[in-house]
Amino acid sequence: MTVSWTAAAFLACLAGGCAFVRSAAAPINAQYVMRSSEPGDCLLVMLPGIGDARDAFESAGIVEEWIQWHGACDLLLLDAHFTYYREGNLAERMRDDVLRPASARGYTTVWLVGFSIGGYGALWTARENTREVDGIVLVAPMIGVPPRSDEAAAEVRDAGGLNAWASGELGDPAHHFREPRTHWAWLAEVVRDPDEPPVIVLAFGTEDGAADTIEVLAEALPTRRVVRRPGGHDWETWRALFAEILRLAPWLES
Repeated sequence: MTVSWTAAAFLACLAGGCAFVRSAAAPINAQYVMRSSEPGDCLLVMLPGIGDARDAFESAGIVEEWIQWHGACDLLLLDAHFTYYREGNLAERMRDDVLRPASARGYTTVWLVGFSIGGYGALWTARENTREVDGIVLVAPMIGVPPRSDEAAAEVRDAGGLNAWASGELGDPAHHFREPRTHWAWLAEVVRDPDEPPVIVLAFGTEDGAADTIEVLAEALPTRRVVRRPGGHDWETWRALFAEILRLAPWLES
């Protein structure tokens, strides 16, 4: 999957013209992958890319990397597909179908791990449910819809970065996709105290077509929370990035 394909698919879906638009059913279809018969303390909630279903995490080797890791966190694989984004109810469904049930199961640490548009979903969910999310891992994240996302990132960059940028009046867009500056404004607040939840970890391939936009966020984060490696916008690169994130285990930081 390339960025150009992703952007084209994104815009086609936004217009209702893609073949993989499905019903935004409640609850979100999900599968727990656990180390034992009892839940652990830590849960990694996995949000897939555009056009990908829950089984992408297995077919792309993400679950295999988790098995080899031998860490303490369980996984929750989500079928958080594009229709939830298009209809504007992802954050609500994540709260009711994922975050609150996870707390009821006894998980005390919950991290969202979003790939591509799943990174957008992780940001959106954390922004709307900050107290219920300890951290987010953004793997090659989309931060809005091209070209608006690129324009917003350029505005932040030209202002001297997230720590210097002032968002000004954001307004009330008819749809969350129409104003990526909303996410950038929230990110600007979060990076001011990067050790307070939700903690942000960012990973991306240096040949990703959106690398320049993603780099704007990377420059505002502590270096220990940014993972770069050669590669593009594809599952092979994301698998390698995820393996490195597992070794870093940022959810274990005090």
